[in-house]
Amino acid sequence: MIETDPAIEANFHKVLEDHTAGDPMRPEVKWTNLSRRQIAARIGGLGTPVSRHVVSQLLRLHRNRRREALKKETMGPRHPDRNAQFENIVRLKAEYLKAGLPVVSMDTKKKELLGEFYRDGTIDTQGAIETNVHDFGSIGSGTVIPPGLYDVGRNQGFLHLNTSHDTSELACDSLAAQGN
Repeated sequence: MIETDPAIEANFHKVLEDHTAGDPMRPEVKWTNLSRRQIAARIGGLGTPVSRHVVSQLLRLHRNRRREALKKETMGPRHPDRNAQFENIVRLKAEYLKAGLPVVSMDTKKKELLGEFYRDGTIDTQGAIETNVHDFGSIGSGTVIPPGLYDVGRNQGFLHLNTSHDTSELACDSLAAQGN
């Protein structure tokens, strides 16, 4: 728990007053559309300068959460036979597994530029991690394409890193490499 100056606390609430939203079904879940930097600047503009670190502590103290986009929107009307195709896949999968035949699920994961590029996340280190200011593919040393494979019968996953092109040939090479 942090100790806060009452003036900072009051200005924090004033800044978030018109920039807070929440879940009507869960009143304890709320968020803001302002960044920590914007909140700090606005609190400072009210005469109580604070850092983004203090803003983060205040947001946690008042149970504000970070939001992520949810993939929920469909891209057009549903096909009337959509469920039938999945039922057929389930039927075929059961038949193939019963016969001892392979059932493999494959999905190409997010492509990543190779080189000194920024990556989301953190790492424990004693020194600073420096990356290129811009993520231009032309200054990298290629792109890695990671097809992920899952062998349903063996309950095993496999990741095949490759710098080729995302083609059916790459998919076949990945399957062949998985068999080794």
